[in-house]
Amino acid sequence: MRLLLLVVLLLSLWSAPLYANSVGKVVGLQVPAWVQWQNVTMPVMVGMELKPGDRLITGKSARLLLRLEEGSLVKLGENASFTLASWSPPPKKRAVFKGFLKVLRGAFRFTTTALSKRHRREIDVQVASAVAGIRV
Repeated sequence: MRLLLLVVLLLSLWSAPLYANSVGKVVGLQVPAWVQWQNVTMPVMVGMELKPGDRLITGKSARLLLRLEEGSLVKLGENASFTLASWSPPPKKRAVFKGFLKVLRGAFRFTTTALSKRHRREIDVQVASAVAGIRV
């Protein structure tokens, strides 16, 4: 019972704006998947807000779908490890979103949507190895 209360407390703190601005949130999940933040590891849940510095880890047969703040999508495959290293929303309208994403292992896909094309972005992605396809 105490463990359950501790988990509920940590989950309520996890989404609190006290720590940092939101980078985006989890919109799709096939378990198992975890998020690590400041030496705390917790299971990922749909709707969970993500912050700069969060590390996402997927297990066998797991999948994650993230919607970033400016509207783009990130998909992670099984046995992936991914870090939202930094994210800076623009200080004013029509400015540039800046971000740095690290793909430590596993399948990764970054996709923009028709709605997010109105935003300019400067996203750097660091990968260990890559097969890339860019479509305009």
